[in-house]
Amino acid sequence: TVTTNAAATLGGATTVNAGTATFNGTVNGAQALVINGSGATQFNAAVGGTTALASLTTNAGATVSLLDVTTTGAQTHGATTTLNGAYSSTNSAITFNGATTLAGTTAVEAGYGTITFNGTVNG
Repeated sequence: TVTTNAAATLGGATTVNAGTATFNGTVNGAQALVINGSGATQFNAAVGGTTALASLTTNAGATVSLLDVTTTGAQTHGATTTLNGAYSSTNSAITFNGATTLAGTTAVEAGYGTITFNGTVNG
């Protein structure tokens, strides 16, 4: 289990291997972030709101809840995903491979990149 209560800035490409991961503060930094977990992953604050992440990947076999996410590269979510906010990439793909629940007003913008929902979308 990984829990952060403060803002986090990625200093390099980062992989989090944990059963569950909770980010209560913002996550920023022009780096790639990969979440490998078998349980729930929660981002309770903006991801890339001040400095966009290079990319964000969440694995299959888990659940992820996201507020606003901004990346310069791809966003790939293999997990069952709950969205509530704005999700953007700079001309790169945003892919949701699991079931997706829209928990509130949700906007997805990929510039010239593709937006793909491979699972069901509810909400």
